Amino acid sequence: MKIAGFSSVVRRRFNMPLGIVFSSLMFGFSVSLPSMASAQEVLEGELDVLHIDFVDGHEETRFYLKETGKKPRRLNHFQANRPNGKPFQSGDKIRVSGNTDDQGVQVETVTVISTTESVQPAQDQAALNARKAVIMMVDMKDVRASDQYTPTQIAGEMFYNSHSVDGVYQASSYNQIGFLDDTNGDGQPDIYGPFSIGYDAAGTCDYYAWAQATEAAASAAGVDLSLYQHRVFVLPRYNNLAQCGWAGIANIGCGLYCRAWVAEAESGMVYAHELGHNLGMGHSSTDPENDGVINSTYGDYSGIMGSNRAWRQMNAPHRVGLGYLNAYTNSLIDVTSGGIYDLYPLETNAATEAVGTQIIRIPTSNSGEYYYVSYRKALGNYGAAAPYVDRISVHRYQGGSIPTALVANLGAGERFEDAVSGLTLIVLQSGGTLAQVQVAYDCVAIAPTLALSPTLQYARSGDVLNYTATLTNNDSAGCASSSFTLGTQSPSGVSAVLSKANLDLAPAANAPFSLQVSGQGADGRYDIAVSAGDSTGAHASASSSVQLILDNQAPSVPTNLSYSVQRKNRIYLSWDVATDALSGVSAYQVYRDGALIYTSSVNLVQDQPGSGTHLYEVVAIDKAGNASNPSSALSVTVGSTGGKTGGGKGKNR
Repeated sequence: MKIAGFSSVVRRRFNMPLGIVFSSLMFGFSVSLPSMASAQEVLEGELDVLHIDFVDGHEETRFYLKETGKKPRRLNHFQANRPNGKPFQSGDKIRVSGNTDDQGVQVETVTVISTTESVQPAQDQAALNARKAVIMMVDMKDVRASDQYTPTQIAGEMFYNSHSVDGVYQASSYNQIGFLDDTNGDGQPDIYGPFSIGYDAAGTCDYYAWAQATEAAASAAGVDLSLYQHRVFVLPRYNNLAQCGWAGIANIGCGLYCRAWVAEAESGMVYAHELGHNLGMGHSSTDPENDGVINSTYGDYSGIMGSNRAWRQMNAPHRVGLGYLNAYTNSLIDVTSGGIYDLYPLETNAATEAVGTQIIRIPTSNSGEYYYVSYRKALGNYGAAAPYVDRISVHRYQGGSIPTALVANLGAGERFEDAVSGLTLIVLQSGGTLAQVQVAYDCVAIAPTLALSPTLQYARSGDVLNYTATLTNNDSAGCASSSFTLGTQSPSGVSAVLSKANLDLAPAANAPFSLQVSGQGADGRYDIAVSAGDSTGAHASASSSVQLILDNQAPSVPTNLSYSVQRKNRIYLSWDVATDALSGVSAYQVYRDGALIYTSSVNLVQDQPGSGTHLYEVVAIDKAGNASNPSSALSVTVGSTGGKTGGGKGKNR
């Protein structure tokens, strides 16, 4: 029966089994481990590579051998990469030798017979390469997916909603790839079931057996599975699959077909993520230290293969890896020397809009690995969001199903450096229609940056004020250290003294210094400038300024001081705000019986003075520290057991 109707998977880092040594006729590479004591078998079949995302935060890649007519056997101690360094993928034909037991095959040698690379989109821009996916709903004996999800819901997330799997892939591929809703042409979306299988959700987590039982039931119901490249199993939610602990599984790459198991089917991005594995993509990871160690396997939320639940397009390296820019010669530029490059947003559809460069690709110091530099914007249904929007993303990527690594997320004026490669990236402009990035290998002398804080202070004549300053050397990584001379310029009546006369800074380094200012002139506003330049003239000078307001005039006297008495002898005092022409009033000092009891930023305080008669006065203080004369004194009498509600105004003493 065909019927028409996923929250994101929590995905974490994979623990890749290591230790295999290869014997490859195809690649001419052969090494063997010491022989095991027990007898060995030689087995031949198709490799099945599964990516498993566990709910508790860890992940695994598992390898299975599929032999004709037999249940897949797990390959233990299996190396993730082929002898040529590229990752193994589902569909590779291999021969293995090793000891077999109930746990699978303890692999000793591997012969690569043939390989199946990740699925590539059609290069004909005019023709949509429609991926063909069949979705099968699975009902276990003790819990049913059909009780948790509807076919209409699934169809919407896959094909029909304003945000859908088909839509996000078309946007990411510039309309070169999508997911067909009706492969068999019967006028209904290809969602089948639910199929009841004879397994308990609380039993052994045998996802292969569940898939095979579901496929058998679908075939018996007349579903022609041979039509589809992707077989997607919508299972009961992961909290009902106690023995599994995972929220999603998918083949890495496809042979004749590939599978994806979904155990959290409320969000379409889960389908998009798992189907991305089928197409050969690894995860979108982060490595902010750029040291080759992944900090967060799913931490790059800017694309489909991160763990963000929001709808986002693919990141730059995944688009390039899947060939989506091949049809647009100007969209991707390989850069090996310095220059300034304009970048159009990655979200701009090159198929429908005339754009220039969207990605620049720069070799790293590691052979075969590149930096991918792109500009992200909040455009369309699948636009970027914070913290990526209007910023430059820098990814490191080797290709294939190896995770991409976000190493920098930069705004205007920020930079990324790789000292090993001698590379410096400087964002000259971002936030607008396009961004501008400078790539430098040799020494590029760039004007330093001078920052002063605070930008404005208030003082009376003779007061000494301190400003903090930081000078940053913006030269590219290929430059030597530079010596910068510091100077000040101040108007008559103001003294400005720097704590340092010069600073020696390496590229990208910064150093603090201070500015001390005092004034003896007339009341008013004064500008004090600080500059930094070098004696050789290689750098343009940098300058910044601060302001000083001299104010020797006291604020006006607070007026209309009044009170009310509330329960428990609590006194509420209020008054009209005072004024100050130059610096403004910053605080009020409240005195009771001649002693300061409160400092308030507003013209209202409360007090609980105890029984008796008390005199209150208020003084206004401006931002320069000048004090007004006291307000008229206000006499307040409070009874021993609490006065009744009342009020009054101050009188001159």
